[in-house]
Amino acid sequence: MSNVLMICGSLRKGSFNRALMNALPALAPADMKLTEAPSFRGFPLYDADLQAKGFPPDVTALADAIRAADAVIIITPEYNYSIPGALKNAIDWVSRLPDQPFKEKPVAIQSATGGPLGGARMQYHLRQAMIFLNAFSFGTPEIFVGQAPTKFDEKTLEFRKGLNESGYIEGQNVTVDYHWLDGQYDRLPAIIAELVRRLVAVIASAADATAPAVKAATATIPCLYEFIVSIIRIILNPGAGGLQRFGKSLIS
Repeated sequence: MSNVLMICGSLRKGSFNRALMNALPALAPADMKLTEAPSFRGFPLYDADLQAKGFPPDVTALADAIRAADAVIIITPEYNYSIPGALKNAIDWVSRLPDQPFKEKPVAIQSATGGPLGGARMQYHLRQAMIFLNAFSFGTPEIFVGQAPTKFDEKTLEFRKGLNESGYIEGQNVTVDYHWLDGQYDRLPAIIAELVRRLVAVIASAADATAPAVKAATATIPCLYEFIVSIIRIILNPGAGGLQRFGKSLIS
């Protein structure tokens, strides 16, 4: 059984990143247990003078939980293009402990944001911190949940149901046509015109140029702009002295 510790970088109760974190245990394989880390809400601002008087119990509790875990998943928003202050403060505190807990610890990063980029800039700053702490942080796949309000139910903060969960099965009661641009965006107007002519129910795309093309062609067919993201599974493989990575679909 692999024990994975989840650290949420947001303190807000209704945070989309907390909603994302809460969804992970149900997606984990049977031989993996995901547990939320002790809170860092009560950490004082890092101060070497305070450290000289002794580490706060909350700091020690978080560090002990990180050490005891086989791996860590940090799920956090992006604040001002960077790491949220409370999370960075928590990392600063535990990094000052003897035998700092992130050393050689497998770490995966996920982020959810209201905008389309999904926290990319924050992730690069967080990866830099993990490199300095000698954590085994995964560079890929990069897990960005953009436009988070469209991914979660407004009241329950649970993931919105996909087509299959809502009873729609491709090839049975719903038809999905796939069109690949391969960078040839000049083909968009012709493709959109054909879809409009056929009166499709919805047009979904990950291309930036699709939405304005659809808007120019029709006022009645909705256009969805989505990123395809995934959750990664991380386990420590002591026998090989390294890491194994497995992919599992999370959102599409």
